[in-house]
Amino acid sequence: MNLKVIAFDADDTLWVNEPYFRQTEERFYELLSGYSSQHTLERELLKN
Repeated sequence: MNLKVIAFDADDTLWVNEPYFRQTEERFYELLSGYSSQHTLERELLKN
């Protein structure tokens, strides 16, 4: 299997989980801060 995309259904059932998504994104940026800026990491993470 050659997996290229992982998608999440972001309907309203996930809204209560939004703080956890934000926390995870912030931790992701912290972990990779020595390699790239938060702006660049954010752009790549949210790229379509």
